[in-house]
Amino acid sequence: MASPILFGTDGWRAVIARDFTFSNVRRVAAALAKAIKPRSQAVVGYDHRFLSEDFARHAAAVLAGAGHKVSLASAPVSTPALSFALRRAKADVGVVITASHNPPLYNGFKVKVPPGCSADPSFTKRLEELMDPDETPFDEKMAPAPSFDPAKDYVAFLLSKLDKKFWRTPKARVVADGMYGPGGRYWEMIFKAMNLKGSLIRTERDPLFGGVSPEPIDRYLDALKKAVLDSRASLGLAVDGDADRLGVVDDKGEYLPPHQVFPLLLLHLVKNRKMTGKVVQTVSLGYLSERIAKEHKLTLVEVPVGFKHVADHILKGKVLLGGEESGGYGVGVIQPERDGLLSGLLLLEYVLAEGKPLSVLRQEMEAKYGASRFLREDYPMRNPVGDRKRWSDHLISHLPPKFAGSAVKETRTIDGVKIFLEDNSWLLLRPSGTEPLMRTYAESPDLKKTQALMSKAQEMVNMRPPQEAPPPSAKPTKGKRSKSQ
Repeated sequence: MASPILFGTDGWRAVIARDFTFSNVRRVAAALAKAIKPRSQAVVGYDHRFLSEDFARHAAAVLAGAGHKVSLASAPVSTPALSFALRRAKADVGVVITASHNPPLYNGFKVKVPPGCSADPSFTKRLEELMDPDETPFDEKMAPAPSFDPAKDYVAFLLSKLDKKFWRTPKARVVADGMYGPGGRYWEMIFKAMNLKGSLIRTERDPLFGGVSPEPIDRYLDALKKAVLDSRASLGLAVDGDADRLGVVDDKGEYLPPHQVFPLLLLHLVKNRKMTGKVVQTVSLGYLSERIAKEHKLTLVEVPVGFKHVADHILKGKVLLGGEESGGYGVGVIQPERDGLLSGLLLLEYVLAEGKPLSVLRQEMEAKYGASRFLREDYPMRNPVGDRKRWSDHLISHLPPKFAGSAVKETRTIDGVKIFLEDNSWLLLRPSGTEPLMRTYAESPDLKKTQALMSKAQEMVNMRPPQEAPPPSAKPTKGKRSKSQ
């Protein structure tokens, strides 16, 4: 029996050789071939993972065999570079074989649509419906020859979006970390073109990613922290396995969570580049960006988790900056896609513009807008939440009047249940859409209070409406990311 194939917040991902097989890749490609208009133009790329180029060749062959005009990458590409290639070629659809930040055992199938953003849920739902249980055979004769490499033009595009007055004498030292993904190659090209001071690490291809997940979060950035301290750099910048997310380390070797990076980026754009527009963030991001947006009279919108929801707003109007808690940031007035390299360059530009190390800029931001101490825990459950509205209504009706000494001020149900307290601290419980997990998030000015909020979240994970079987006692996965958000 064919394995079920479901798309998460950004593509389908599965363990290589168990569910992510050549047969299943061809099934997805065949469904995509049916979903797009006849004789469409498609671009297909791949990352550094095991067999990615071979999976891409199979997907390209199926699309070509269905009568579509297909261009296949001649070298590994990042997801933002594939989206750039789609825009430049005016293609109808793009495919990149990547599992992004997931562990080395995984691979994935991302679908991109004009003007270079993730396919919306209605489109991926259509792909699931069109999935044929029978295997589509591989015809070697239909596989197109590799024909494009967007690297040079993509890097030139990134550099053209920088403000040259801040880059005349780039004195700040930076360490750039490719985390063994395609982004490392682009960092090398950027360093050479900009004559940057600093160093590069983990830029080569390693399908095992040095034994860790290629996710730019605190637990996987020890190599970057050490390199920053050893070289006395002003900051360190890491991109994930397909370079659409950014991780940041300051000059003291401390990891900055997205709840500090996103507002720092926003500050630079409005303060130094005098840019305006809407600010869009997912519900799991925090209050510093809200305060900055309010001061500068910018509209701020909260959306469900997944950058595709941010991209929806970008496509509808002028969005200055969009972001998500997983480290994906996109400058909407430049492109409708998150981009770790562009975000990293803009953060470096902020350091250059101010002439201060990143730790000082963070301190100045928190002195003006407040401190941010954020935590996240994922709790496994026996079964996913069934009726999400019924669950959220039940949870809200059983909330205590106070959390960690502060009264409840407001609740929002954009994606899960987000509980705001009188002192503007908040707690979010959000059931996963694809796995039996409850994701919990909290932010406050004080780490002890944030920890207290997370303890309350653990108590509430087991709260279920009547006639729904409760999950077993929850145990956190301690900041562990899973294959889909």
